[in-house]
Amino acid sequence: MTMDPRSRDKHHHESYGFALRGPTDRKDTFASEECNHSQPGPRGHTLVDQVLRRPHLSWIVAALVSLCLVLLMSQRRVTMPAREPSRKTNGYTDVVTWDNYTLWIHEQRVFLTGGEFHTFRLPVQELWLDIFQKMVAAGLNHVSIYIHMGLTNPAPGVIDFDDWRALKPIFDAAILAGIFIVWRPGPYINAETTAGGLSHWLTSEIAGTVRTNATDFTEAYIPYIAAIAKETAPYQVTHGGPVVAVQIDNEYDQAPTHGEYFDRLQKQYRKGGIVVPLTYNDPNQREAFINGTGAVDLYGMDAYPQRFDCSDPKTWYPVVSTYHEYHSRVNPSQPWYMPEYQAGAFDPWGGAGYDACALLTGPDFEDVFYKHNYAANMKLVSYYMLYGGTNWGGIAFPGVYPFLSKSIYCPVRAEPHVGHNTNSTDYVVQMTE
Repeated sequence: MTMDPRSRDKHHHESYGFALRGPTDRKDTFASEECNHSQPGPRGHTLVDQVLRRPHLSWIVAALVSLCLVLLMSQRRVTMPAREPSRKTNGYTDVVTWDNYTLWIHEQRVFLTGGEFHTFRLPVQELWLDIFQKMVAAGLNHVSIYIHMGLTNPAPGVIDFDDWRALKPIFDAAILAGIFIVWRPGPYINAETTAGGLSHWLTSEIAGTVRTNATDFTEAYIPYIAAIAKETAPYQVTHGGPVVAVQIDNEYDQAPTHGEYFDRLQKQYRKGGIVVPLTYNDPNQREAFINGTGAVDLYGMDAYPQRFDCSDPKTWYPVVSTYHEYHSRVNPSQPWYMPEYQAGAFDPWGGAGYDACALLTGPDFEDVFYKHNYAANMKLVSYYMLYGGTNWGGIAFPGVYPFLSKSIYCPVRAEPHVGHNTNSTDYVVQMTE
């Protein structure tokens, strides 16, 4: 017989009240109901319903029932395969793609971690392989490299890829060492160089403003970028080479004339056969070139949390706690990329010296700040610098001494002595040649 729900609720309350009466009544009631455990009780309740009404046993039975339900559901649960986030492509190649976590290279996830090295500060081809091999031995898988326009294009119409200016030996050494390259040819590179690496003849040969869409500036850099693209295209990872990305200019803002300049650079690279992602390094959280005119494929942000004052190396500026929030807000569909993260500091005229800079950004700093970056979901990073080298001639910008071999302190130093051991993260080598 089907009991009317309202009648069942009424009997339920009556039964609950009856069970709380004197000891004799309660004992007789439960004895009668427990004997009939396979059928609904006299008031339409199962044994579970009745036992749960016992005040002194309810918590034990509730726990047992919950455990039984969990075991029952676990037997019925169907394990669904984890769903990968959708991947993005620049439309030119599927060899290098990305999702919101990492790069994908040849269908493999890659945590791209490496450091900066400038061949023009170590102008001996035979030594480049040694630097790359040390990086690989330290656990790094890519090297970030600036190319100096002023040294490669020293006069109008002159493109010099001879000897230490040659690009092919860089690619060949990277292939032998088994390390990827993030290529950064400028034209402007900063790199603590005079004029930011721009050819000095630009200052007298053109009337327009450099690093804008000025027609004469565009005409001046086109031969240089065309030559860079021609040399680089056969060595992209899409052709079995080491180049996985090419950076557009360096640390700028997205004013209208600057955006058009970036857009022209990108079109010239594409015309020259560059198909890997084009990137950009924003100086801190400025949100430039993520969207709009001149926006790149992969946005990145540079950070130097200890700045460049080594006078009090045991006092740190605080850890920046907003990286994850910033990434989630401005470019959540891309991996969190830091094209330059502090691994040293340059020492100005009259500064504290490079031993103090070594202490400021040494293993203790790395152990705290680098791990914080990993916690912020950073999956692409280059430590600046990894190998410092020498400022030959007039390369250095006026803020540092021009002829000192340690123009910027970094984990691999120019002078031949043994330095620190590897740090606790095993990502940045702390040794010297």
